[in-house]
Amino acid sequence: MTMAKFEARKNFTGFEREVLIGEIEKYKSAVENKSTKANANNGKTATWMEITRRLNSTPGVHYRRMAQLQGYYQNLKRRESHEEKSRKKN
Repeated sequence: MTMAKFEARKNFTGFEREVLIGEIEKYKSAVENKSTKANANNGKTATWMEITRRLNSTPGVHYRRMAQLQGYYQNLKRRESHEEKSRKKN
C-alpha cells in the first residue's frame, strides 16, 4: 500500500490577503452577523461560497476551500485583537 504524497498548503500571499479582505468588505454585514438562526446561517454559508468563488476565480490566487478562507479570516481578526490589546497596555 503506497501513501499518496500531500502537497503542503501554500501560505497566503499579500495579494491573496488583500483580495480576500476586499471581498469580505463587500459582504461584511453577512459575514459578521452574530445570529445563529437557520436563515442567517444559510445566508452566511451562501456568502462565504460566493467569496470563495470570487477569490478562486481571481488570476494569481491559489485555490482555497471555503473552510480555509474562513479560518484565515478568523485568525486575522484574532491577531488584530491581540495587537490592539498589547498596544493599549503600552
